[in-house]
Formats: sequence, C-alpha cells, structure tokens
Amino acid sequence: MKLLSHLKSLHLRRSQELPNKFLFRLRRSGVATLVSIVIAGALLLPLSGLWVRGALERSIDAEIGGRFVPTLFQPSFSLQDVHFDWDGKVKLSSGQLNVRYDLISIFLGKGLRVRLSGQNLVATLHGEWATVAAAEQVPLTHFFAELIFRNNQLGEILAVEAESPVFEFHFRESTAVERVHKEIPI
Repeated sequence: MKLLSHLKSLHLRRSQELPNKFLFRLRRSGVATLVSIVIAGALLLPLSGLWVRGALERSIDAEIGGRFVPTLFQPSFSLQDVHFDWDGKVKLSSGQLNVRYDLISIFLGKGLRVRLSGQNLVATLHGEWATVAAAEQVPLTHFFAELIFRNNQLGEILAVEAESPVFEFHFRESTAVERVHKEIPI
C-alpha cells in the first residue's frame, strides 16, 4: 500500500516537473542557438578574410606577406608589416594595409569589391610609375584604393589615391587628376 502511494506521488511529481524541464530545455536551446549564431558570425568574417586575402593574391599573381589581423563582426582585416611585389609595377616593403571587403557584392554577381587603405607605407615603384613619381622608393603617407575583382582578375579600378612628400595621385571613376610635386631644396 505504501509502495503504491509512493509510486503515485512520484508519478504526480514527475508529471508536474516535466513541463518545467521541457520549458527550461526549450529556453536553454534558444540561448544555445543564439550563442551558436553569434559564434558562427564572429568566425565567418575572419575566415572570409583569409579567403579574400587568397583571392587578392590570385588576382594580382603575387604572394602577400604580413601578419593577418582579422576584425571581429566587420568584413575587414589588416596586414601588419605587409610586403608584396605586384608584377613589376609596385612593391610594398613595410607598413600596415587595411582591407575592407563587401561579401554581398559577390552574391549579387558584381565581383569582389575591396577597399585598401594604409598609412606610412614604403613603396618601390617600377617602370612608368617610377617615371611619374621621379623616384623609385617612395614613402606613402596616405594610400587608398577601391577595386573590383572578377574571375581572379582586376575588373575595375573605382578609385586610387596615393600621397607622399614627392607626389600626389588621385583617380576616381574614369577621371584622373595627377599632380607631381617635387621638393625644392632651400
């Protein structure tokens, strides 16, 4: 008799606890889902940054060196102590290059849109670029470029700005303004 009443009371307690445990698990799984989404979003952008770096290397056919520093929750990364040689045109030997990219443009079929910016970069110019600047090795005090890459190639140059004590170069969407300044020794 005691055993039967004990089993009935145990069954009643479990039936009363069951909805509470179910709601707790449901709440906990909702929190777990939200945490999983936040973690996936936080990891997606740094991993996509590594992919963008590889796409840039393939597009300019050069290995881009430097320490990769991703930015959490933003589609960007920076390259500390960046160095690369781009097809005999320009060689960066030091400085910090910030890369911001637009993943949505890829999904819309417009290509990979990238904005490069940097300050205090040391560049070595080759060919016609060295002739325009009247110097081979140039410290760039400011650099900005907005580019679109398609099919592992440079598709469009939307803007390029480069400033140094020796020259300034500004290019925006098919209109180029170029000013070359030479320092005059006093």
